[in-house]
Amino acid sequence: MVSDPPSPPRRAVLTAGGGLLGTALAGRLALSTERASPDRDDDWPMDRRDPGGTSYARGVAGPRDDVAVRWTHSLDGRTGLLAPTPVVADGTVYVVGDGLTAVDAAGGTERFHHPNSPIAPPAVATATAYKTPTVVLAGNRTLGLHARGGPSLFGWRPAMTRWTTTPHDDEPSFSFGGPTETPPVAADGTVLVDSAGALTAFDASSGAVRWQADRTQRRPAVRDGTVYALGLESLYGFDLTRGDRTTVATVDRGLRSVTAAPDRLVVGTYESLVSISYDGIIEWEYAPDGEASLEEVAPAVADGVVYASFAVDETQRLLALDATDGTTLWEAPLAVDQGGGRAALAVSEAMLYVPTPDGGLVGVDRADGRVRWRFETDTAYPWSSVAVADGLLYAFADRTLYALEAA
Repeated sequence: MVSDPPSPPRRAVLTAGGGLLGTALAGRLALSTERASPDRDDDWPMDRRDPGGTSYARGVAGPRDDVAVRWTHSLDGRTGLLAPTPVVADGTVYVVGDGLTAVDAAGGTERFHHPNSPIAPPAVATATAYKTPTVVLAGNRTLGLHARGGPSLFGWRPAMTRWTTTPHDDEPSFSFGGPTETPPVAADGTVLVDSAGALTAFDASSGAVRWQADRTQRRPAVRDGTVYALGLESLYGFDLTRGDRTTVATVDRGLRSVTAAPDRLVVGTYESLVSISYDGIIEWEYAPDGEASLEEVAPAVADGVVYASFAVDETQRLLALDATDGTTLWEAPLAVDQGGGRAALAVSEAMLYVPTPDGGLVGVDRADGRVRWRFETDTAYPWSSVAVADGLLYAFADRTLYALEAA
């Protein structure tokens, strides 16, 4: 049995606000001789894939006509009923449950495990002081981990912690049985964490706090150096570097989500979708006829189309809207669900991938909303949202991580 090795000489375990000298020295001991980045086009390094939250794997051709299992990895005993989205970066899949487990994306073998137990999925962030990215976990405390676990010792990796913040008493809340902990968002070496009563921007290398703002709602979105975050009825913009705040727009209703697409912001309210230009002009609003509510499903935006899930007169529908004017392109009688948690759609070049309430995953044609395949197992446990990376689908259900490929 191999015991935990001591920390390597001169490698500092950093706390928030820790010294940059220790960070630089630790970076020299990173495993890779090449500087790795989580920003590759075929990665899915955070919840809803990118800082803007578009959930779009541009240029990635995911399975279209049917799927088959490439591999599974059992996490029995390490997870509960919740199914946070896996994230994928630099050939590694990260999934949370009773701790964080890192799995080889190609073959499904376990690389390392860390006992910290977050509810939200992690974010993989570029860390300029290191040759490898930092994996950030948000919960009762925020941790930055070595993305590859640390230097290998006889094939074993120690799940090395680069930095950690002080624990706080603000526990994650629950809604309808699912977690409301906001997942971290990584952009340009900064990690945004909404917890402990504040939206906090951390340096991904050291954990140093760059700025803090009043607590906002839900996952923020980042584009072109601005962080877009929700208040009760207002959309705010924060400078990513300094934290200076401006009010982008005010929408006279409760806000649920924000997505920063290339040419507009798409904001979800409790009953509608609103398109807002980057200079704060409300362009259009879409609300279905009848008694409608926007589901707890973050809209996806891809190639000028918005995909969203509504409940209309107690019937769930998946819709595609023209992002320019909000007109309906198609709608399908399809429910999207993640066991009471906040689900997200996943989009590849030709397909949507949807977790459904009956325990299965569905592949939907982006062109017309037609269901092209279903993947079901014997479990009634909810599926996670899907991560699309390098042509494969990664999803988690009933203590099992699945890698699915085109059949």
